[in-house]
Amino acid sequence: MGMLLSIIGVMGSHDLIYGVADQEGIHYRQYLTLRLLKWEDIAIISWADASFVHFHVKGRGSSRTILSARSQYKSWTQLYSEQPELIRWLILAKPPTADGIELRDPGASVSMLLRWDPVAARRIFQFLLVLIVVILILSIVSGRR
Repeated sequence: MGMLLSIIGVMGSHDLIYGVADQEGIHYRQYLTLRLLKWEDIAIISWADASFVHFHVKGRGSSRTILSARSQYKSWTQLYSEQPELIRWLILAKPPTADGIELRDPGASVSMLLRWDPVAARRIFQFLLVLIVVILILSIVSGRR
């Protein structure tokens, strides 16, 4: 059971990256490898508040990869009233290869209660799926006794 919970934890944090942005793109670390996500490979950058930034990587169809990065903020008022640091830098620096990126701020168009975070939705779905499988296994085991 502990192994199953460990696997769920690793799967849930698979899309979380740590790194820095520059003119080339985002140099990030995922697990133990250092990678580069070029600006031209990013379709959309979205955020629900100043603490998380989501990078929707260009892909075919609906199978886009979504990577998330935690952003620094100093206070609760900044969390919901300001853009993440990366977005402010991107607007000021304007790397030439980042021209086609759509910046999507869900707070500008909907109230805070209606915001939907795609990464959180995926994690909730994974949790519910595993929960259903565990309940089915436990009901089969208890039914055989």
